[in-house]
Order: sequence, then C-alpha cells, then structure tokens
Amino acid sequence: MIADRCWAGKTGLRDDSMIYFDNACTSFPKPPAVLEAIQDYSLHIGSTPGRSGHRLALEAARLIFDARENLSQLFNISRSERLVFTSNATEALNLAIMGLLTEGGHVIAPSMEHNSVMRPLNYLLRQGLIELSIIRCSEAGHIDLDRPEGIDQEKHPAHCRQPRLQRRGNHRSPAGDREIIRGDPVSG
Repeated sequence: MIADRCWAGKTGLRDDSMIYFDNACTSFPKPPAVLEAIQDYSLHIGSTPGRSGHRLALEAARLIFDARENLSQLFNISRSERLVFTSNATEALNLAIMGLLTEGGHVIAPSMEHNSVMRPLNYLLRQGLIELSIIRCSEAGHIDLDRPEGIDQEKHPAHCRQPRLQRRGNHRSPAGDREIIRGDPVSG
C-alpha cells in the first residue's frame, strides 16, 4: 500500500537515512491515516463541496462540517461556522493580519518573527496603516516580558504587560497553545 511505503521512507525519492528538515512546511512523511483519507476521498468522493447538490458534493461538505465540529470540540469553540480552512499557514496568517488589524493600530512583534507574519505587517506599515514596534530577542530567542527591549513603555504601557501567546525560541507546547486558545475571546 502507498501509505505504508511513504511512512517507511521507501518512496524511491529519498533513502531511509535522510533527515528531513522541512517538516513544518510540507509534513513529510505523512502518517498512514492521512494518506488513506486522501486516497479514500480521491477514489470515492472527489467532488468539490458547496458547488452542487449531488450526493458526492454533499458528502464532501459533510467531511468539512465534521472537521469543523471536531476542531470546535477540541478547542472549546461554541460556533464551528467561525472556523476557516485555508490552503496553508501563510494564507491563514495573511487573512488574519489583513482582516483583523485596523488603521491606526499598533503591532508589537519579536525580532525573530517569521517572514510570513512580517511581510504583511511591513506592507501595512509601508501603506501608513499601522505602527510597528520590534522587540529585540536574546540570542536564545527569549523576550523579557517585564522589560521588553525596543518598546517605548511610556508610549505603550498596556501593550508591554498584557498576556499574549508567546513563542520562546522554537519551543512550543501544543497543550499550552490549546489552553491559551480556549481562553481567547475569538473562540466563543
């Protein structure tokens, strides 16, 4: 079966000794359950949800509805219709940044922020729509949240002290993220 060969790293494209560093971008190799779901969809549904009312289109829509319901339950979101699926994380970040920031807003970002966040922020800055402050990080990637270097605390005292989802270096806890998301006002 295709799923077993890919999971074992025997695709013919890569050898078993390969160390794959681009996993956050492409998630390779995919777990067998993912490959099996893709194969099942391709063989038995293959329709676009929301474009028609025939049986296969309705089945595709049901899969998306079920995914929304399951994620809503996982993250304690009361209205599953508020979840949006995008092609990838960059598209999701662009949608959120461009859709949520308002003219005259002020954004504080760490100096080690990912390019997929900084590009739309810099675009909004160049358009004169937002102010952007960069908090300098230590060599280890940490920010002192009590005294964030690079932020005028007299001008922005509340921004410097309010709780936020914080990446410390590249170490994040999915369980910790889930707890932060559960308390997020957007989730209700």
